[in-house]
Amino acid sequence: MKRMKLLNLAIFLNLILMMIFTGCASRKQEAVIAADSTFVYLPKNADDISAKITFYRKLSKKTGKPLDAATSFAIKEKESVRAFVELENRFAIAGRELMFHLDWVGPDGSSFYLKPINLAANDSSTAINSGISVSPETRQPGEYLLRVYYFRELIAEKKFTLLPEIPDSILALTKIAAKINFCKKIDKKTGRRIDVDTVFTIGKKGWVNAFVDLENRFAVADDELKFKLDWIGPADTSVYRKIITLSPGDSTTTLNNSMSVSPETRQPGNYLLRVYLSGELLAEKKFVLIPEPKLLPPPSIKITANISFCRSFDKTTGERNGIDSVFSIAKKGRIHAFADIGNRAAYADKTLKFDLEWVGPDGNSFYRKQAELLPGDSATSINSSISVSSETRQPGVYAFEAYLSGKLISRKKFELVP
Repeated sequence: MKRMKLLNLAIFLNLILMMIFTGCASRKQEAVIAADSTFVYLPKNADDISAKITFYRKLSKKTGKPLDAATSFAIKEKESVRAFVELENRFAIAGRELMFHLDWVGPDGSSFYLKPINLAANDSSTAINSGISVSPETRQPGEYLLRVYYFRELIAEKKFTLLPEIPDSILALTKIAAKINFCKKIDKKTGRRIDVDTVFTIGKKGWVNAFVDLENRFAVADDELKFKLDWIGPADTSVYRKIITLSPGDSTTTLNNSMSVSPETRQPGNYLLRVYLSGELLAEKKFVLIPEPKLLPPPSIKITANISFCRSFDKTTGERNGIDSVFSIAKKGRIHAFADIGNRAAYADKTLKFDLEWVGPDGNSFYRKQAELLPGDSATSINSSISVSSETRQPGVYAFEAYLSGKLISRKKFELVP
């Protein structure tokens, strides 16, 4: 009985110490998705530890960082998948022992390996790591998960996929192939290809994005692959080249490259992208650049834009509700920006091309929308909207900008508050 009381006292004291160092529920309940797809549970105290997860097979001997980062790996004999966990704000809490747990979870949702890591008070490490075998005797294909706990509180998690083992007999018969697609834009959050096409308009800030999807990639998973992407112009000469090297074990299945199509660098005509692997032509595809629309000199009356913000508007009548310049962040909230175009009648027979741009507190654009008013169009306003949920926005002063043919014609600020 006395021994049980001592054990209970020890557990109680341990819980008290954890509460002192970390506090109860010291993390935000909803995760933020980082650019590398890590689900991060941010600390309520901005100076506390945060983490980012990278999966890889090998580390660089020079830098100590992952060489072949990926989120998909083939099951293979005597191979491993490793996790590199970078710790942010590490030095803000230097001088005391830190306790971590790295929990590997299988496709069935069950934990199959838990690695505890304690960093001593004098340990200056800014990263921790762990790894698992992915040999066919120990792993099945499916979606796996790594969770990182800090003083037993979840601070980050990230998924990865194990693909079926490919028999050697099939590998010997397969060869890598490639398929090329072009698009105007790429969604920064999802990676989705926007406006896939083979005809593009030359423009001041225009780009053609090329995606090279590799087929039978795992047939040569253990080889170093050296690709050359060669952009060919109307004169049948190279206008831009890009070398991309994939290290052994790199599971990348798509190559991405872009070429500017600004009027200063490109001429209208037929273009071609050729993809070479180790000097041999792997794939090629044509696309066309058409001339930039000619803009007539503006008359003495200039187009103007009067910007206003609102929470919602009536789609039938167009009436705007909740017009303001200060808005609260809300779970399903949106902000609509309207630019009322002045002197539209002076350009009634012209096509007006607008860019509507949202700028964050850091001064960087995070969303852009294009809008057109065609000849004979009686519309006198254009609009755009963004989500203001806590998952996507932070408090601060934002701005909305309206551009006409690449020139700023109006700018207005608004504020998001918690």
